[in-house]
Amino acid sequence: MQYQWLIVQACEFQADGDAVHRFHAPSHALSELPGVCVIDVCLNHRRLPELMQQADVLILAGFDADLVPFVEQRRSQGKITMFEANDYYYDIQSWNPLATRWYDRALQAACRQGLELCDAVQTSMPELARQWRLRTTRPVVAFLNQLGEVPPLEPRPNRPLTIGWGGSPGHFADWFHLAPKLQRWLEKNPQVHLAVMNSEFARSFIQLSPERYHYTPFGSLADYLAFLKRLDIGLAPLLPSDYNRCRSDVKFLEYASRGVVGIYAELEPYRDSVVHGETGLVYRTDEELFSHLDCLVSDAALRNRLRQQAHAYVVGNRQLRQNIQTRWDFYRSLLPAEPRGGEVSAGVLALAERNGRYLQLRAQEPEQTLTKIQKTPTSAESLNSLRNLVEQHPDYLPALQTLGYQWNDQRQPQALNCLERARNLYPQSARTLAEIARCHFRNGRAQDGLEMLKRTVEMNPHSLTAWQYLLKLLQAAKATDGAAWAAKSREFHPENYGLALLGARLYPLGEAIPLLQNLVETHAPTLAPEELATASAAFSEAIREIVSPHLATPVALSLLTVASRAFPHSALLSNLHSFALRAAGRLEDGYREAVRALELRRAAQTFRLEFPRDDGIFFYGQFSEQILGHTSHETN
Repeated sequence: MQYQWLIVQACEFQADGDAVHRFHAPSHALSELPGVCVIDVCLNHRRLPELMQQADVLILAGFDADLVPFVEQRRSQGKITMFEANDYYYDIQSWNPLATRWYDRALQAACRQGLELCDAVQTSMPELARQWRLRTTRPVVAFLNQLGEVPPLEPRPNRPLTIGWGGSPGHFADWFHLAPKLQRWLEKNPQVHLAVMNSEFARSFIQLSPERYHYTPFGSLADYLAFLKRLDIGLAPLLPSDYNRCRSDVKFLEYASRGVVGIYAELEPYRDSVVHGETGLVYRTDEELFSHLDCLVSDAALRNRLRQQAHAYVVGNRQLRQNIQTRWDFYRSLLPAEPRGGEVSAGVLALAERNGRYLQLRAQEPEQTLTKIQKTPTSAESLNSLRNLVEQHPDYLPALQTLGYQWNDQRQPQALNCLERARNLYPQSARTLAEIARCHFRNGRAQDGLEMLKRTVEMNPHSLTAWQYLLKLLQAAKATDGAAWAAKSREFHPENYGLALLGARLYPLGEAIPLLQNLVETHAPTLAPEELATASAAFSEAIREIVSPHLATPVALSLLTVASRAFPHSALLSNLHSFALRAAGRLEDGYREAVRALELRRAAQTFRLEFPRDDGIFFYGQFSEQILGHTSHETN
């Protein structure tokens, strides 16, 4: 298949709204432009390296530091790499399924690298683009979500008037905040039904008779669009968090396209799309929301006018085919003037699902096998599966890297040969080079391993894995230059407290203890509440390892005083602090601190007895924390 321009997008394949609106629907629309071919490919596909090399425009829905040399090479060849960042991750909700991954500072580093190192950043809304411009000097562009198609407006069915809402689990607190007030309103309006689509966990937020309460489990975008047929009036509650302010206006598009009259929070997502009184209603307070509900329930003519006008606006302005040229024009502005042209290989075509010049390479048996292996502990079975996988697909780079890593963990001599094969495929891979260095170290060639790691971090200082290996091996080798390399690691990864604590172990004691205090004072204020437990454990372990033999020193007491205040839930730090206080002659203060550590232990024991299994009840605390943080008062 011939093309003039090739766009490759590395992304996950899912059926939810985010995947369709941000990835697959725009790709399909771009492929309908003259001469453009678009391939969506899963993140660990065996043909991904080939396609990334070939693409004129490469779109990454996630970033890996291993790609830094490759992105720079593409730039030198006149090809561009885009970074897709369509949520404000720095304010992610604590209960969001993605939050646990985000609280790993390695993922935050990857996001920062994507913003800084790709040629440009694309996102979904102007407010989110504004936030990203504060974090990068690269061009940032907002490509609004659009709809692939809008069905004709259907007449309203003959049924009881139904209000409702549907949303992802990320909206839990928005719905939890509104639910008790909506409950009271529904009790005063018994003729109105309620339809909700969300996770089963949210079903009980509102108590209503089954005749009036129509609940649908959270599902795909197709499921959600079918659900909207049940609604006459759709709610769009949003707490004024930074994350919510950076959301897209896709709920308006979906409501309007299905003839649902929407009531929207007066926040950034809807300010440029919803015209109050023409294409929907907006509210600033809960009182306004329920006033709008009263008005719509009593005025069928208003409902009909708003649904018709909103639908007409979306038909006329917010379909992909009407707007996709803008996206392509931006890409073209970054590309050389003349198209390169090329041909999609027969091997790629044989594996792809094809719709014209739009191709999808989803995970197939090799990718599914590798994903399964990567999620399970190393075993004889997994090693055998990996061996078979690389025999069948000898150029499958992630499989070779994984096999080399697992063999290395098992101290198998064949690890080095496997990793050298991976290096031949991508000589600039810091991940492969770091693993080869670990091989050398484990095979008794410590100096060779250290020198390779030093060269690797100099070549690609963005690689967290290479830095972690280097700092660990420097400590194991008792190297005299360890502190200097630790300082360099902090220059390139200033937000990663785990890496900094690893490096602190390389300093002489007289420098290590003040450094630890500086790290506590620097990093503790940056931690989200849900990060505190993990960070507390990391800091307390490093402090115990370095400081325990020297608790009677003034610098140790100073550090433990600061650390105990920064991590007040750490019983380990509290105990160490009590010993340091007593060693300094402050006996009563030491006793009080020891009692505080005991109280922390009792609280932990009580929690374990009351909640032997996780029942999810802590989510209510997270919702409430979010609500109280973004509302000035609660109305009855």
